[in-house]
Amino acid sequence: MIGPLLIDLAPRVTHADAARVLDDTLSVTVDGDGPAGATADESDTLQVRIAAAGRVGWAGGATAAAADVIRAALRSAESSDAAVLLPPAPAPLPTVVTRSPAASSLSARDLLGLAGGLMDRLQRRGRRVEVWAERSAGSVEVANTRGVSVSYEVTLAGIGAAVRDDRTRALCRVHLAQVGAPGLSEVESIVRETEFRLGFPVLEDGRLGPAARVWFRPRAVRALVAPLLARLAGQTWIEGRHQWPTLDRRLTLIDDPLADGRPASRPISDDGVVARRVTLIEAGVARAGILDLRLASSTRLPATGHGQQRGYAAPKVGFSNLVMLPGPTPVDQLAAEVGDGLLVADLAPGSAPNPAAGVFRVEAPWTYLVEKGQVVGRLDGAVLSGDVFALLNRVVAVGAEQDWIGSWRLPSLVLDGVVVAVR
Repeated sequence: MIGPLLIDLAPRVTHADAARVLDDTLSVTVDGDGPAGATADESDTLQVRIAAAGRVGWAGGATAAAADVIRAALRSAESSDAAVLLPPAPAPLPTVVTRSPAASSLSARDLLGLAGGLMDRLQRRGRRVEVWAERSAGSVEVANTRGVSVSYEVTLAGIGAAVRDDRTRALCRVHLAQVGAPGLSEVESIVRETEFRLGFPVLEDGRLGPAARVWFRPRAVRALVAPLLARLAGQTWIEGRHQWPTLDRRLTLIDDPLADGRPASRPISDDGVVARRVTLIEAGVARAGILDLRLASSTRLPATGHGQQRGYAAPKVGFSNLVMLPGPTPVDQLAAEVGDGLLVADLAPGSAPNPAAGVFRVEAPWTYLVEKGQVVGRLDGAVLSGDVFALLNRVVAVGAEQDWIGSWRLPSLVLDGVVVAVR
């Protein structure tokens, strides 16, 4: 659909590109009384970007109002600052799995069956449980005035639970998402994590010093390393890439849009650049950042295939699937590496004035005391703080096993010197 639209637009502009996204989402929830609700939502959105007379503008909206979107993009270009846009030419696409027929065909009845099965596994006396399941099916179409024209189908399915028990004020929330339909293995994974979190007594006395050795499980690692991403994206990467801090040599981080069956997989970015794997950090050293097409054009650096142009939101640079390589330490030895310290299953990150600085202070409601290499109980009200970049240069161990958490695949990390307070 957007190919003919751009052909008509081409005589009036220097360059143009566009992305159209169709989505059909179905979600259900189940609580202790049974099915609690179902929602269905359909959307068809278009974003157009235009380069004309040395300026670049954009607009987004409903595809049904494509003519209005184009007019708005032209007005945006007229009023914008001077900029360049160098759209890519057509190129061979990599093969990557972004769609599952089984996921696209999931009905409300199917989703209720999945959610109900998880509810049966989690429900106990003294617990309040809510379970949800969802699926999204649609397509992405990308084109530009240099001849790029690509369309690919996408699905995303997920299942999750929120559990609160009578012993704690913290909400245990676990969710998994993937391209394929959830099955017994995903249900079992959520049950295992939930039962682990709720399976220890709540301790009244933390018996902690001012700093601790901490085992961060994968879900907590995802929140912890967010400041790394802030320094690896867009203008921040360009300005600071030569002042990258030293990290432990065991840390390697890869952006992988070609991982089959993961939520952020794609053969091509929304701005028409063919997707490829990018090693962001290798053996502790920053090797590359991610750039969208507009920033790459203005700096004459190669675009990395990370431009996002969706609906009404402004074009931006964004990561795809993030993979941290595993280390040598088996999971059953990580508590021994901690000795006396903490295990953190998840974090509740708050806002920070400048995440790229790396300084953090976060609530950690799912924190457990480790004594002599054994987990002995849960600490309610723990707060962790420190400097992420300093901590990632004090790595004690990197776990040998990785977990997929949405678009992240991460091992556990044991870090030394985390500042801990218990309220």
